Amino acid sequence: SQVTGVYIPGSGQTPGSNQSLFLSGANSNQTALFIDGIRITDPSTVNNTVDLSEISIHDIEKIEILRGSHSTLYGSAAIGGVINITTKNPSTKGLHSQGGISTGTFGSNTLLLNPFADLNYKFKNGFFISGMVDYSYVNGINATIDTSSDPSIFKSIDQDNWKRLSTGATIGYNNQQNQFKINYKYTQSETDIDRSAFKDDDNYILNYKRSTLSGAFSRVLKKNMKISLTGGVSGNERHAVNDSSIKSFNGEYDHTYTEDTYSGLNSNVDLILEKETKHIKFLGGIAGTREEMTTENYIYSAAFPGFVYE
Repeated sequence: SQVTGVYIPGSGQTPGSNQSLFLSGANSNQTALFIDGIRITDPSTVNNTVDLSEISIHDIEKIEILRGSHSTLYGSAAIGGVINITTKNPSTKGLHSQGGISTGTFGSNTLLLNPFADLNYKFKNGFFISGMVDYSYVNGINATIDTSSDPSIFKSIDQDNWKRLSTGATIGYNNQQNQFKINYKYTQSETDIDRSAFKDDDNYILNYKRSTLSGAFSRVLKKNMKISLTGGVSGNERHAVNDSSIKSFNGEYDHTYTEDTYSGLNSNVDLILEKETKHIKFLGGIAGTREEMTTENYIYSAAFPGFVYE
């Protein structure tokens, strides 16, 4: 978020708020996002944009930013540029681990808590295994703070929460000629959501989860020539439930129940051959991408007996 030309609304703001990336003035759905060479999208949303708050920063080794239109190499939606996130791999033999915890407050009756840990081991023959876990918890989020002193105005204010769990495991091998890696990641989050600014909703909960399985293989065929195969599949689901809202001093509710489920699945595979001469580098390949989504909506209203929409 501090790099010139990159704008990320939500970064450093309320934890759990949507974080979209805008690069070089292009829209958020015009910047391609890759994690270890695997394209990550969210087909269940209208603009197919990933919420960056689902990504754990503790597992990141480096972030590469490629500006400008690169659709020839990276497919559609790369008008603004390409962001490639590389996760950590053990570089030296033996056992390595790290962990930590951060905590704090941002007001009365609030709490932030973020413990994390990762562990990896690299064998002498080049094989390695690694795992990580990252947990974030925030209590006390509120979009309905009102300074009005009029006692006749009904206020129903609750402290909202956000929590996210990210886990991952990797197995791989590398030497001077061959490299391969298989990676699995799982992310789950739960968010309490207010209806809008100054309008509370104490029974609206959004659950989100994503599972990603990816793999990469590369081999040096001969001097200055390499072939690589990268592919993966990622599935995600957003499940929102709103079990009515209190609307009066007397504890009356709007007697409405809504439930929405948005599911997305995307997969991609890339086969690339590189050849480098003294002055020219040749690159050729073929790529395939598939995306699909499903949405289910259910509404029941007791205020209008018998009203059901599905």
